[in-house]
Amino acid sequence: ALPISLQRLGAGLALLVPFRWAPLVTVLVGMALQALPVTILLSPRCRGWGPLPLRLLFAAIYVAIPNSREIHVVLTNSQWHLALAEALLAFAASPLTWRGRVLDSAFFLLAGFCGPFGIVLAPLVLVFWWLRRQQWSLVIFCLLGVGAITQIWVLLHSVHRTQYPLGANFGDLVRMVGGNIVAGALFGSHA
Repeated sequence: ALPISLQRLGAGLALLVPFRWAPLVTVLVGMALQALPVTILLSPRCRGWGPLPLRLLFAAIYVAIPNSREIHVVLTNSQWHLALAEALLAFAASPLTWRGRVLDSAFFLLAGFCGPFGIVLAPLVLVFWWLRRQQWSLVIFCLLGVGAITQIWVLLHSVHRTQYPLGANFGDLVRMVGGNIVAGALFGSHA
């Protein structure tokens, strides 16, 4: 990932307050990033996702995910919340004002430089634009493309790959996906 990260930005904000308040600042930034997908999902821009009661249900499920003590309200794992917010905004209705467009543009650029999720999201937004022909979707694609191209360049030029076998096999993949991801998400870590 790029040197620009949410963790560094949050730590930079924490430097602006007395040292004893720095942990509170990082927790507040983590909480704000965790709440961001919920506020986006419940905003009028996401009416296309479904009626408000259904979006409230989605938001409640998001907040009540099992194993949440490991990823919620922690700035270290905030990129996951940022990625979800990025996806929700990418497929939401266009902002109505120029301020909204500027805010969305800054958000997509920040998210694009803070994580590699734009690599997957950019082609999906391009398909969305192709189907809907909304000009704002093309702008989002371009913004995501800047972050995605930058992330790909960094991944190709800074990662040192090992030359030895990693020991990966199909059985371990099934155990990890089925046991750790699917069962853990549905039943919690002690399932």
